Amino acid sequence: MKKVNFRAISILMLTVLAGGNLAHSQNRKNLKSPKKNSVSNSSPQRNSLAKMPLNTRKQVAADWDAAKKLYLAKNFKQAAVAFFHLTKNGGDEVTRKRAKYFLGASLYNMNLKQVAAFPFVDLVRSGDSQEKRKSFDYLIMIADDLAEPSFLNYALNHIKENELSDVARSIFLGRLGEANLNQGRVNEARKYFERALDAKRNENSIIYNLGLTELIAKNPDRGAQWFAQLSDKMAGRSVTDLQKGLAMMGQARALYQAKKWADSAELYRQIPKDHPLYRQSLMELSWALFRGGQFRSALSPLRTLHTPFYENFYDPESLLLHGTILLFVCHYDEILALGKSFDDNYYPAFARIQEWLETSHSDEDYYLEIIKAKKALLEIRLTGESKTENILPFFVLRTLMEDADIKNLIEYLEKNVNERKILDKVYSKTLLYPYAKQILDGRKVTVQKNLGRAVKNRLEAKLVEFNEFVTQFEFLKYEMMNGQRTTLKDKLTGDAVSEVQIDKEMDRDYFVDNGYRFWPFEGEYWRDELGNYLNVGVNRCEK
Repeated sequence: MKKVNFRAISILMLTVLAGGNLAHSQNRKNLKSPKKNSVSNSSPQRNSLAKMPLNTRKQVAADWDAAKKLYLAKNFKQAAVAFFHLTKNGGDEVTRKRAKYFLGASLYNMNLKQVAAFPFVDLVRSGDSQEKRKSFDYLIMIADDLAEPSFLNYALNHIKENELSDVARSIFLGRLGEANLNQGRVNEARKYFERALDAKRNENSIIYNLGLTELIAKNPDRGAQWFAQLSDKMAGRSVTDLQKGLAMMGQARALYQAKKWADSAELYRQIPKDHPLYRQSLMELSWALFRGGQFRSALSPLRTLHTPFYENFYDPESLLLHGTILLFVCHYDEILALGKSFDDNYYPAFARIQEWLETSHSDEDYYLEIIKAKKALLEIRLTGESKTENILPFFVLRTLMEDADIKNLIEYLEKNVNERKILDKVYSKTLLYPYAKQILDGRKVTVQKNLGRAVKNRLEAKLVEFNEFVTQFEFLKYEMMNGQRTTLKDKLTGDAVSEVQIDKEMDRDYFVDNGYRFWPFEGEYWRDELGNYLNVGVNRCEK
């Protein structure tokens, strides 16, 4: 019986919905710059200047006025430099804290979010102040956008809900819901998501998370309602829209969990061939058809998955499901071919992985392997082939790149590169440059190590998973041999099943009349045939 791990198969999808333009673009647009009176001539730093020598007071006041004008004119490029100067030469502590806040805000508006986070973190650590409370909104926005686990955990552990604006509170509650869901606290997660939705009624990622929560809680009907609501909101979008596909897949999974196999299969079939989720939908479609007793139909999507177009994917489950269905229809000779395919492809790959894990390798070694795999994948997409070679199996590393945590870390490093480009172009000749460069370089090294460690952990998990598949394939082979023995016995006693193909008496016009242009498969694969393979054999178990 297929047990769908809804948490595992939906991690990547949660990331897409929660991290992309769809999830919080409106939230970020609503993050307003401080009001003018927050940097006006009557602000608290004016009173603190009275304690300084006259010349210092005049210089700090002039510097503050100049920085304030730049900020209010939305000249964030120069404002960042001016406020950075005040964080070092602002006289008293109050002025320096205020300058640090506006330094972070200016850097945020320059899309230097990894750098901007540090002034806000300093303010959060510095004790109670007006700037500390105002920093929380920016900090949760940056943590949500970067989605780097350690920084996100820091934000969740140091920020209190009542210290946030309404806009940031919705994001904060949503992230708390995800954290509780990942730790198995379903009821707490549901409460956080519901409160987040109350704060932001049209938040698509929260609706998706509520549907996912109900599936994990084994409430498929309620889950299907949430996903149907999300699908209705996206009805006008393109059929290849990623978020629309995620909503449809969520609804199909809810129907699958409710054992509504036919309804589930119908939704899976609506995922188009050029959709990013098409390959995943084929696998889940086969399970739905198999559970619904449509054995021949369940084989058709698997035929597509086992074409050369998908040979560079880690997918032992599809081989096992294929073999299981063949066992149910007594096609024992074909099971042998699947077992050989599993042995030839997966045993050598995981022998190499086990050897790598058992030898001494640093986090950097694992990081370099995943980066080379990323480069190879880009080359394949651009040219159809890759000249980059990995020590570890490419098709396993390719699957690891779909893991949510690894995907987030890779994207974080890409954002780090982009921020460095902005920094080099805009601030290379300013005093701000060494400060920002040190932050970006430090974050790069830290995240690279975290990525390498994450890759190692996932490889160890994959090795355990592979050994479980080995056990299941051995059981499948055992059942196959039992079936072959029974079939041979039936032949000897004259009780064998007829081998007549079910469509033998049908003319090719039959398929043309029913919307098909039909050709027998002769060992040649064509891209436009993907998803259209039809199984026309018999169930040899039926007498």
